[in-house]
Amino acid sequence: MGKVAVKPCAVCGQMIRWQPKLAGCWERMRYCGPRCRRHSLDEVDRALEHAILGLLSCRPVGGTIIPAEAARLVADGGRWWRLVERAHWAVRRLVADDRLEVVTGAGDGVGAPLRVRLPRGLCALPSTAAV
Repeated sequence: MGKVAVKPCAVCGQMIRWQPKLAGCWERMRYCGPRCRRHSLDEVDRALEHAILGLLSCRPVGGTIIPAEAARLVADGGRWWRLVERAHWAVRRLVADDRLEVVTGAGDGVGAPLRVRLPRGLCALPSTAAV
């Protein structure tokens, strides 16, 4: 059995598997479904990605965070729980870009918190120094 082609959804980062019915449009396929097709990435999504990488850059090497920490930071204290799902989307996008790795929590089962960290040897945020 051959290797099945997969690629991440541009919005939620969920992996889309190639299927024969997608043969004619696989190259143009960017979204996993109608919900993601309707949701365009905005400044909140980019702020969540930046917050995740920023929080990890402040942790010791190998340190982890949960996506809710980034949601709290971006929401600035108010109604942060509404951003948790979008923080998980940001995590999946960053994992698909090889900028994060998922670390299973204690228990490794359903309900175990999602923890992420930087891959070894990777800086979290690009340098903003002018050249």
